[in-house]
Order: sequence, then structure tokens, then C-alpha cells
Amino acid sequence: GRLYFKGAASTTVNTRYYIYYGNAAATLPATTDTYGSEAVWPAGFEGVWHLTETGGTTALDSTANSEDGTPAGTMTSGDNVDGWDAGAPALDFDGTDDTVYAPSTVLDPLETAGQWTVDTWVNLDATSDRFVFFAGSDAVMQFGLRADTASARWRAHWKTSTDSNTILYGATDSATTTAWRKLTMVWTGTLAIFYVN
Repeated sequence: GRLYFKGAASTTVNTRYYIYYGNAAATLPATTDTYGSEAVWPAGFEGVWHLTETGGTTALDSTANSEDGTPAGTMTSGDNVDGWDAGAPALDFDGTDDTVYAPSTVLDPLETAGQWTVDTWVNLDATSDRFVFFAGSDAVMQFGLRADTASARWRAHWKTSTDSNTILYGATDSATTTAWRKLTMVWTGTLAIFYVN
């Protein structure tokens, strides 16, 4: 499994963190409490979706921004599968109509920000020329990730209202099936960077 927490570490003395498990009487703190899930991510994160919820239900945002996603299509509880970390849930999108829509407000800060990063974990079960991630509108900003079937490479593209369309490719054969990949798009304000692990 995975553990996410927020803590302050000293640069001069050892810092200890304690993890409690196996206590049936223990309860999770409320999401908005000091130690709740929405207090883990700092203010610079506009949205974090682990997609661990049952398929077809709300895709909760783990930040305090509460930018919860809305599943659409034919997602069901059968779409819950193991993620890149064994035992960590993920969602299986059918490549036809399964989608999770995040609120459009999550893009508002990115449209004016000088710098931003978007990343995701992806595991293809079939190569198709569909977006695995897409956001934005033609008028202001758009960016997306897709598998390019012609070259079996991951492809990232984005544009803003003042920039022409930018397209970057991962290495040849990087978009293979049955392999987890972490895809990261970075905009530095002047330079577009695309990482494929």
C-alpha cells in the first residue's frame, strides 16, 4: 500500500513519525481535519485524484480545493483494478465512453499561472489513438496526453491563447501495453517539457 502524509522535518535533529495499524477501533480523521486527507497536499496543488473510489462514483479530489471529478459512461465497480503499486486501486477505462470529468474551475489557475505541472500513471491494455487525459478549451488553454498508434509513442500537446500548438513525443515504443508509465507535462513559462518514465 501507500501512505501520504504532511509533516515538518528538522534539518538539525532526527524527526520521528509514527504509523498505527491493526487497531480495529481506530478511525480516520475527517477529510478537513488537521490530519485529514485534504490537509496533506500544499496550496500549490490544484487537484489530486487517486481514483481509488468505486467505479461510477465520485472521483474525490484530495486537496482542500474539493475539485471532485464526476465519472461518466458505463463505469461500474468492476472497473476497479490494481494500480501501479500492488494493492493500490486504480480505474480501468474501457476506451469507448468511460470518463472522469473534473470541474472546469480546476483550470482557472493554470490559465494565468506562469508555470505548471500535470502528471499521471497510465497502463494501456490496447494501443488506441485516444486521449488518456485531456483538459481545457480551444479558446483559452488545452493540454492532453495520448498514445500515438502510428509510432507507438506517447504524445503530449498543449496550447494557450497566445501560443501555437506544441507537440512533444516520448521515445519510440514507449506506449507499449501492459506496462505502467508515469507521464509528466511541465510548462516553465517559456519551455515545454514532456517526461515518460
